Amino acid sequence: MRLQAKVKLLLTKTRKKLEITYNTFEKAKYDTYFCTALALRLPEVERAYAYIDDITGDGSLNGHFKALYDEAEKLDDGAKREVLKTSLYPVQKSETVASFDYFAELDLSLYNGRVYPGDLEARSKEEKLALLQCEEHILEVNVYTARSNQKPEHYDVLFEDGSVSVKLGEMWYPIIEEVFHRLPVKEQTAVSQYGGKTSFSPEGDGWRMVTDSFLRPLLAEKKYYYEEGAHCCIRSKGVQKTVMAQFAGIYFYKQETFPYEGNREICGKALSELYRSGLLTDMKSDELLFILANTDGVTARVVLDQLLSKMDEPRYEKYALELLLQDVTGWKTLSLVKMKKQAKSRGEYTALYLCSSAISFTVEELMLVDRTVLTDEHREKVEKKLADRRGKVEIIERRLGEITASGLRERSKDLVADEDTKEFSQLCNKLIGHEKQDVNEVTDKELDKRLDDVNRLYELAVKIEEKLKKG
Repeated sequence: MRLQAKVKLLLTKTRKKLEITYNTFEKAKYDTYFCTALALRLPEVERAYAYIDDITGDGSLNGHFKALYDEAEKLDDGAKREVLKTSLYPVQKSETVASFDYFAELDLSLYNGRVYPGDLEARSKEEKLALLQCEEHILEVNVYTARSNQKPEHYDVLFEDGSVSVKLGEMWYPIIEEVFHRLPVKEQTAVSQYGGKTSFSPEGDGWRMVTDSFLRPLLAEKKYYYEEGAHCCIRSKGVQKTVMAQFAGIYFYKQETFPYEGNREICGKALSELYRSGLLTDMKSDELLFILANTDGVTARVVLDQLLSKMDEPRYEKYALELLLQDVTGWKTLSLVKMKKQAKSRGEYTALYLCSSAISFTVEELMLVDRTVLTDEHREKVEKKLADRRGKVEIIERRLGEITASGLRERSKDLVADEDTKEFSQLCNKLIGHEKQDVNEVTDKELDKRLDDVNRLYELAVKIEEKLKKG
């Protein structure tokens, strides 16, 4: 049996830092260089102090120079001469070079991704230097505590064949079982509310310890169902499946998301649950359309019928119309009525017309239906409407042609401008040679407006001809 899981453990983790002290050289400053030279030339302290008194008096430099002299005087003559030759002064330096974590409950140290038994602080100087791999001549290795805290954190834990190991850094380290049982932080107060099944023989990787911060949001979900004991949550891009297990007194869970795309079975189960629970309208339209696009047409029709019976959503109406054009039938009348609001092409209107006789169509809409599928009654209405339109178009074209042929537009410029000539000129500019849309293609409302404009233009043309005759 093998189980690897993330487990929340309460461990005291103390960050400790390693500080080394070693001999080195620094560039000698002027005052250090001067006092070193003085110590070499005047080894008698009384004479040297007297010289310093002469050049510094009672100022602050007096004590400073004497302290530097005392330090330099400790060097042998060879070291002093080397300072004067190289301008490098021997010093001791201390610096922090590394750190490690000590876990008190496990009595382990973690350094550079490796686990070491015990506290590294207790090791000898030689052992610490071996860990640091220092090349300098180290005088001392000191350890000091940077911080220490005890807070729950998730660690990788491996249960395998009766043993328990925890992963620290990149290494697995075995723990005595009775020690391990004191470490997990168990917050599973709401486990009793979980409605699925709990396995008692979990295996494999990818498991995590159940905590309240995980379980409470899961139990608060509304869009879910149970399948073979697993909790299946309906998400925007797929169904998230959660399985629960118990082992070593700890509850674990594992999650996997099954995408909707290319998975009709998952889409069907999700839509079925949303439909059954009345939560279809709780989904965002783009999320639901994504699921519908990945299910079969019959299921999509049932769901869209339900949605369109409760709401007006152009995106659902358009998608339903797309399915109708793909020969998905059996729609409720209300859905068809709402689809008609989105129809624009002859194919869409024809499909709706053929689908149900219960939908009412205006004459204008019937004109967009394939003529061969119309009933005799509807065909007669369409023919009558077309004849009426043709009559209006003929009047428009004839009168505009007469006015254009008469040259009245140019001749009217010989008259003194008045309200009639101004209106005539404006209508000519609008109707003759400037209309962007073919008169045969405009709506009934637009056609009637154009006919009214042409009739008014014709009336003005008669008036202007009379004014020109009177001259």
